[in-house]
Amino acid sequence: MAINMIPRIKRLPRWQKASLAVGLGILLYTIVGFLILPTVVRMVAVSQLREHLQRNVQIEAIRMNPYTLTASIRNMVVFEPDGENRMAAFRELFVNLQSISLFKWAPVVKELRLDGLYGSLVLHKDQRWNFSDLIPEPQEPEAPPPSSEATEDGPFRFSLNNVQLTGSEIHFQDNVRGKTHHVTDIDIALPFLSNLPAQIDIFVNPHFVATVNGTPFNLLGQVKPFAGSRETELTIDLRGIDLAAYMPYVPPDAGVRVRSGLLDVKLGMTYEAFQDGSQAFRAAGTIALRDLDLTDGDDHPLVRLDQLKIDIGVLEPLAGIVRIQEILLQRPSFTITRLPTERVVRTSEALPLREVFRNINLPPPIVKVAKATIVEGQLRMLDLKPSIESPSSESSTDHTMVDIPSFSVENTQVDIDQQVVGIGAVTGHAGVVEIRRLADGKLNLDIFLPPSDAGDPPPAKPGDPWQIDVQRVNLSDYAVNGVNLIPGDPLTVTVDEIDLNISDFSTTPAKKTTIALDCRINEAGRLETRTVMTVAPLAAEVQLGLEKLDLAHFYPFLKPYIGVVLADGDLSINGDLSLATSAATLPNVIYKGSAAITDFRTLDRLRALSLIHI
Repeated sequence: MAINMIPRIKRLPRWQKASLAVGLGILLYTIVGFLILPTVVRMVAVSQLREHLQRNVQIEAIRMNPYTLTASIRNMVVFEPDGENRMAAFRELFVNLQSISLFKWAPVVKELRLDGLYGSLVLHKDQRWNFSDLIPEPQEPEAPPPSSEATEDGPFRFSLNNVQLTGSEIHFQDNVRGKTHHVTDIDIALPFLSNLPAQIDIFVNPHFVATVNGTPFNLLGQVKPFAGSRETELTIDLRGIDLAAYMPYVPPDAGVRVRSGLLDVKLGMTYEAFQDGSQAFRAAGTIALRDLDLTDGDDHPLVRLDQLKIDIGVLEPLAGIVRIQEILLQRPSFTITRLPTERVVRTSEALPLREVFRNINLPPPIVKVAKATIVEGQLRMLDLKPSIESPSSESSTDHTMVDIPSFSVENTQVDIDQQVVGIGAVTGHAGVVEIRRLADGKLNLDIFLPPSDAGDPPPAKPGDPWQIDVQRVNLSDYAVNGVNLIPGDPLTVTVDEIDLNISDFSTTPAKKTTIALDCRINEAGRLETRTVMTVAPLAAEVQLGLEKLDLAHFYPFLKPYIGVVLADGDLSINGDLSLATSAATLPNVIYKGSAAITDFRTLDRLRALSLIHI
């Protein structure tokens, strides 16, 4: 029958032959596009993947539409070498190619979507990955091929639209450290990415959303990678990153451990690369640490705080600009541990801070901080050193050295290049400082001094000293408590109701600073001073007023030097004290004024009989 049709077809008019050929071509195109090609591609893909990956690979189906130029691969799975566990998989890979690609001589993809991606990464105890066998061995580099004329005409052109990764997850199993990490709910979108001339000024809006170990991660932005400035804008939003979960990846000899701590980051960043080779990077936003608990390598406490929040106004490291709106430290507790045996600290020559920045090719920045605040801060001391009476016993005591309910520093500027620090105002209220004699007879303040066998510091190289300027300091209602200051005598000294006001403090030579100090000593005594001084050279003019200082309270200090018991006596001073120093002569101290002791009474040490009573 088919043979009989051939003569009939030959007798058809030319237009009917053409119509018949077009119809047969469309039929063949349809059969091949819809039925034959997907089956062949699936068979070849599975065979080639199995051969190259040396793993079982399954593809459920491949669908193609030759009229809409779409193709999809569904339910592809790559198994582990054991043939049971999945190494990688996805539910669907969908591609929609536009016919305009033929006219632009460049691929133009209307939509590229990967849904349900699954990945499993395993680090074995022998430091090999579950995909290590897929990585080719390094080979000798081959000479680059000569550049062709086509590549010299310009970069490869393309246009990708609606690029999406949805409903995906990646799991990482670390058998070396015994940890498992999960990145789930991955959603990535690139609405448009193109370097075609017609689309060069269209912004790309990337979007990345995921949950990393239970912590939401959100990144939004705009990118113009093919314009003249190559501008990129990103917004990062991270909340509640558990820092303790990543401690196994910190070297054991780091000397610090994170017991708990949550990190929040919300930053907007802009990066620009210009055609002249210059670059610009800007960032702004907030960084916060919450519920932080740090210990040293021996589990001794270091830092605990409720929150550290840094509000960054402008950060431009390439231009040397740092503007911080606020630093807030809520309920911090810093602990200094005195070990049973002193660790020898060898001093070394420190590189100037401005040289550190220059060594990493960054300009030394000018740092401006509008306000830094501490709320309910503490400095504690943990003493592990045994007492003099029981040097072999193991015991520990701790106490609060500094307690600061509120403290703030405003309008600070640090010019690292010029080595100048400027502070507008320092204010604090109701702080308490405790000076205590420890079990071995030393004061707690000694912990800030270098060990006796630390060695002499290296000679300092000649250089410009740092200049420090503070416009105003106002500390009100402070207190200093001295506890057990003399071995064997329970001496306690309390200096409270301290009001300290400093104006125009400066290390600039010959610049005058004004200091006013009022305080109460052991409830009855009163000290008032007004001082005008210079730091370089050190000189001071002090108006000194002291009333009713109870000398008997300080008898344990005087006991080694006098042979009687100081039972009573009030000291009062009213006068002017001047101090002058120079490099060529000894300090010159002159006092002009009056001094009086009232209600003075001493006793005989042996019989406690009154000796002198004035």
